[in-house]
Amino acid sequence: MTSDHCIAAWIAALVVGLASPALGAEDDAWQTVLRQVLASEKKCQMSEILWVREVPLAGYTGLEGRARCHDGREFDFTRPRPHMKFQVQLCQPTVC
Repeated sequence: MTSDHCIAAWIAALVVGLASPALGAEDDAWQTVLRQVLASEKKCQMSEILWVREVPLAGYTGLEGRARCHDGREFDFTRPRPHMKFQVQLCQPTVC
């Protein structure tokens, strides 16, 4: 790789690195709120989000997904609008 290519790669990495926190800030905010809701309402220390999807609802984008606690419990969560509170419900096995 020539020095011009190295410089171009370095600049590209720098630009992506500077842009990423701004792009991910909104994601971090809702995850922080979810973590707080789980801790205060369910005594759950969240270890990971298993899945999440955005749901378009009447001009807004809601969220739904599942989170896992360090103790192994899993909670389904929903939030119909960005300014609304998360609703969390223990995910329990179902029998068919």
